[in-house]
Amino acid sequence: MTSSAKRKGDAAELELAAMLTSYADNRWNVRRALGAGRHDDLGDLVGVPRTIVQVRNYGNAMEAERTALRDAGDQLARAPIKDFDYAVAAVRHRGGRWVIAMHPTVFVRMLMAATNGQSA
Repeated sequence: MTSSAKRKGDAAELELAAMLTSYADNRWNVRRALGAGRHDDLGDLVGVPRTIVQVRNYGNAMEAERTALRDAGDQLARAPIKDFDYAVAAVRHRGGRWVIAMHPTVFVRMLMAATNGQSA
């Protein structure tokens, strides 16, 4: 990764960490994870409860989403079951708009937990 691409990625991770902390009324201390790219890498951010967050910030948003979802899913599969339930891709689009994406099975698992399995 070039130094400018790394700076862009680092800046996106910091931006999203600050946003998530703020949106959670500072109840979460979301911050960048150290050691990205290691074989035991479990996402780009820590502090989002039970969730692996894979961040992408590059021009082709569809490719960014695809690779982030793949990597987040791989990381969730090797994560300790007791620590993580969810994996999401956080993609920063041009102009600063963020999109959070997840696999449909993860979405259903999250909603089942949020509603204690109750039907609508």
